[in-house]
Amino acid sequence: MEELVFQRVLLKMLPQLLTMSGMFLMAKFLFLHVTMGMVVYRNASQMERCALEIPPVIWGFMVLVSPIFGLLVFWLMHHSVLVRERKVASTELNGATGLVSGQSIFGPRKEPPGA
Repeated sequence: MEELVFQRVLLKMLPQLLTMSGMFLMAKFLFLHVTMGMVVYRNASQMERCALEIPPVIWGFMVLVSPIFGLLVFWLMHHSVLVRERKVASTELNGATGLVSGQSIFGPRKEPPGA
């Protein structure tokens, strides 16, 4: 008999529990989206020049609206190996690679210990 009463009470409370857990889940995702948008905005603000001349506010908004896609595109266009910095005079360039002699697309070379 007590089980039946418990089941009835649980069934009456189920919509409230689902609503509360849904609100908690929504708040958690909202927090994550806003945080990722702010991080991307700050990172883009600290750069000299953003890719495609897109302002930092737009990058942050793109991550806020679509976090996975926006973050992936931002990372690919600003921090991946696909991006190369070319801040040297054209006379110092090495052939077709566009790199200064001794420079690697993976960053500066480290000397081995004892060299």
